[in-house]
Amino acid sequence: MLTAFTNATIFTGDETISGKSLLIRNDRIESIADPSAIPADAQIIDYSGLFISAGLIDLQIAGGGGYLFSSNPHAEALKAITDAIIISGTTGFLIAIPTNSSEVYSKVIRVVRENPHPAVLGLHIEGPFISPLRRGAHIKEYIRIPAIEDIKTLIEEGKGVVKMLTVAPEVCTPEIIELLNDNGIIVAAGHSNATCREAVNVFSWGIRTTTHLFNAMSQLHHRDPGLPGAVLQTENAFASIIADGIHVDYSMISIAKKLMKERLFLISDAVEENLKD
Repeated sequence: MLTAFTNATIFTGDETISGKSLLIRNDRIESIADPSAIPADAQIIDYSGLFISAGLIDLQIAGGGGYLFSSNPHAEALKAITDAIIISGTTGFLIAIPTNSSEVYSKVIRVVRENPHPAVLGLHIEGPFISPLRRGAHIKEYIRIPAIEDIKTLIEEGKGVVKMLTVAPEVCTPEIIELLNDNGIIVAAGHSNATCREAVNVFSWGIRTTTHLFNAMSQLHHRDPGLPGAVLQTENAFASIIADGIHVDYSMISIAKKLMKERLFLISDAVEENLKD
């Protein structure tokens, strides 16, 4: 069956298109065409005043639908979170789990593995290998220095589920970063008190991105630009940013975008009040 969405503003990711129609056949995009080229047998849906874009991907969402997943590591919570997120236009996401106990990590890994959903891309674990000086809302008692055995255990238990790990790079060794990379886990620098020199050095070890730029990390200062300074000047380093104007001022977001261009990407870092305890 062919369906034509007409009169919408279409965002392709590279350009914004008006005056065209999006043609979909059997749930697959077939083409973007002139309205005059729509076949006579197509079902026409008028999207006047609306936008059409590809689904969004968010690499850091901690909760939704009335549940904070780390506090409710159950299938019911995972379904409610997923249902609430996909109706908003985000069609793929990593569930973020802040610094917590080994028992909670085991539970969330098991629940995600046993309840697959195409929108749930896996887990983004923040901590517990972070700086207590930049912990933010993370539980101080669970923060620790990583040993190679800790990483091996996480890799084995989280195989196929844990996709990203945020660490304070100054507490890690090159061997730990290499082991994570070799096992397909993206390593992000965050909740870190690293100096600029320390951060530049660890980016050469294979850390690929940075968690919520400017937040919960050493600050951009003229005597030591800290982790933000290292990210801005390292050409192969990416960074997420919370662009709500509260976590980071819009002027600083603009500066970061001008310097980083496509290396900068948005996250919501959305949490949820525990309404379903």
